[in-house]
Amino acid sequence: MSALWLAIPLWVVPGILTLMSVIVYRMYSHDKQRAIDGGWRVSENALHLAELLGGWPGAFVAQQRLRHKTSKTSYQVVFWCIVFVFQIASADVISGHRLIRWMLHRL
Repeated sequence: MSALWLAIPLWVVPGILTLMSVIVYRMYSHDKQRAIDGGWRVSENALHLAELLGGWPGAFVAQQRLRHKTSKTSYQVVFWCIVFVFQIASADVISGHRLIRWMLHRL
């Protein structure tokens, strides 16, 4: 199995997650300001995609600091599913990809 994400050196991951978190925080901030001004908003799909690409920590901080997207249940369900997926993926990386190997073996 030769997946691109397996080829990324582990030391690069914190930098990618930090960069994505900053980008997502700015997206939330922009969306919050547009909500206040009544302007064109950032789509929820775009926010979720950015969270899924590694920006979920920035999204969490933005939700708490900006009080944005915290009361919409459907949004929160998807957000916390993304966080859960990242936790499982992190555990898999720490365990030497045992979970993904087990799953691929079962296919």
